[in-house]
Amino acid sequence: MKILDLGCGKTKTPGAIGVDREKLPGVDIVHDLNTYPYPFKDNEFESLIARHCLSHLQDIRKTMEEIHRITQNGAEIKITVPYYTSKDYYSDWTHLHPFTEHSFKYFTEEFLYNYYSRARFKVQKVQFNYSATGRWNPLRRILRHYLWNMVDSLEFTLITQK
Repeated sequence: MKILDLGCGKTKTPGAIGVDREKLPGVDIVHDLNTYPYPFKDNEFESLIARHCLSHLQDIRKTMEEIHRITQNGAEIKITVPYYTSKDYYSDWTHLHPFTEHSFKYFTEEFLYNYYSRARFKVQKVQFNYSATGRWNPLRRILRHYLWNMVDSLEFTLITQK
């Protein structure tokens, strides 16, 4: 299986091709992900991982369109991003975009406002990663809408649709 790890930094997924703008240990290809197109062929990857890199990029629409272009139909995309109320989002001055559980609906066929992009994905799973204070709270699902810092990040599993 051919796997791409976007913005891998020092923590590249074993067996994946690692891309980052910095030449770090484990980085296979040095490329600024704000520069399009990415240096890959159409439909090249069966799987793609993007952990904590999308929030640092300037244009999410263009990035998702590139991910769509370079992944095969049915490819599994794993994306981890900071949640919009997380202190980790606000304390990192390099973050450009917050995310909610609805952020990737814009790239689904059934969403009303999907006309901003032709890239299509199926949102297979959304997982909330709770902070230490929210992890053990039995009311966390209700409280996350009212209290900040309950959720640190979100993990999305998307499936490329062509």
